[in-house]
Amino acid sequence: MNAAAVGDRCSPMLPVDSERRRLVNFERAESLLAARGLDALVAAQPVNVYYLSNFWTVLQKMGFEFPALAMTVRGRPERDALVASAAQIWRLANDDLDFPPNVIACTGPANWREWLDAGGRPGSSTAALVGAAATPWPSRPEPQLSSLERAWARASQRIAGREAPTAIHGMARALSEAGLARGRVATDDPRLGPLLAQAGLDGLHVECDPNLFRRLRVVKSAPEVALMRIAARNNADAAIEVARGIEPGMTMPEIESAFGVQSALRGSEAVFIVAGGTGYLPQGRVVRGQPFLIDAVSRYRYYHGDFGRTAIVGEPDADTRRRVEALRIGWRASFEALRPGRRYEEIRAAGLDAMRRSGHADVVTVAHPHSVGLQHTDEPFRDGLPFDVKDDLVLEENMTLTVDFPHIELGWGAAHLEDLVRVTRDGAEPLAAMDDPLIVL
Repeated sequence: MNAAAVGDRCSPMLPVDSERRRLVNFERAESLLAARGLDALVAAQPVNVYYLSNFWTVLQKMGFEFPALAMTVRGRPERDALVASAAQIWRLANDDLDFPPNVIACTGPANWREWLDAGGRPGSSTAALVGAAATPWPSRPEPQLSSLERAWARASQRIAGREAPTAIHGMARALSEAGLARGRVATDDPRLGPLLAQAGLDGLHVECDPNLFRRLRVVKSAPEVALMRIAARNNADAAIEVARGIEPGMTMPEIESAFGVQSALRGSEAVFIVAGGTGYLPQGRVVRGQPFLIDAVSRYRYYHGDFGRTAIVGEPDADTRRRVEALRIGWRASFEALRPGRRYEEIRAAGLDAMRRSGHADVVTVAHPHSVGLQHTDEPFRDGLPFDVKDDLVLEENMTLTVDFPHIELGWGAAHLEDLVRVTRDGAEPLAAMDDPLIVL
C-alpha cells in the first residue's frame, strides 16, 4: 500500500485547541500537590518533562544527562518553567504549541577553568558558574528572512544574557524566581535534590517520588484524550494491515519490519509487535493452521496505542474458534464492568467469571488491566515499597486502559484479545474499532 492510500485512512489532524494546549492535567496536579503540602513538581525523566512542558528534546536520544527539565507550580501556572539546551530553543519557535511561560536556555559554563582554580566547590561564591553566551549565528537582514527564521531570531534575543551554565542551574534559577528557594517540591530523579543544593538551593525541600507523577498522569487531560484517540486508531489500523499481509513462512523480523513501515505511514512510531506468544512464533515462522497472537504497540506524539488479536492462516478449527470465543466473552464482560468507582480486580474478576460461567474455565488468561498513555504501562504502583507491585486502582473518568486477554498453549498456539478504551462518566468507550477478535488469512 502506498503512502497516499494510507493517508486516506489516517486520523485527521487534531483540532487546533487540543493540539496547542499543554498536556498536564492541571486540576489533578493541584489536588495531588495540595494533599502532600508540595509547592511544585520538577521533572527530569523525558516522559515527565514532555508531560509538563509539551517538549521532548532530541538531546535525550543522544544520551545527554538532564537534556531538559520542567516544572509546574501549584496555583501559579505563570511560574511554570522549561529548561532546555540553547541548541534546542529554535525548535520551540517551530511549533504553535502551549509551552511553559518561562523558558531558560542552558549552554555550558563559561568560566569552568576559574571555577576549578577556586577549588571547584559547589556553591562557591568566589567563582560562581556563569552560562556561556549562546552561539551568535550570522544573520542576513530581517527582510530576507523567512517567517520561521524571524521567529528563531526572536527566540535567540529572548535568551540572550540569561543563559544558564547547566540544566540544574537553570532549574535552580526558575525555582528561585518562583519564590521557592525554600519551598517543598517533588521530583522523579533522586539526583536532583543534592544537585539543586549544590547549585545554591540548600534550603529547598526535595522529595523524590516518581510514583506521584504516575498518579497524576493516570487520569488524562482533554488534549491527552485527543492524542490517545489518534494513537489507538493508528496502532490498530497498522497492526491489522500487517496481519492481513502475513503468509506462511514469514518470520518475526519480517513482521516487525512490516509493522514499523505501517506505523510510520500513519505518522506513528512502532514500539513493538509480538506474534505467536511471549517467545514469539513456536515454529520460528508462521505455519498454516496454527493460531498465533498479535500484540502491537506504537506511539503517536509519544502517546501509545495497544491492540491484540488472534490470527491464523487457513480455516480455523473448532478448537481455535472455541478459545477465541472464550476470550471474546471475557473481554466483553470486563468492558461492560468498566466504570468509575470500580477497581482493577473487579474488572479482572468480571472477565474470568464470565468465562467460567460460559464453560470456558480451561482457557487460561490473565485478564490483566493496565493504564496506557505516555508509557505502555502508564499507572502508579503501590506506594512505600522498594519494588514495584501493581496497585488495585479505582477507576476514574478519563483513564485510558486495556485489559489483556492472552491465551498461550504449548503445542497448540496462542490467542489474544485487547482493545484500548477510555473510562467515561458511566462506563467506557473504545478508542479504536472493537472488531472481530479473529483474523483469518
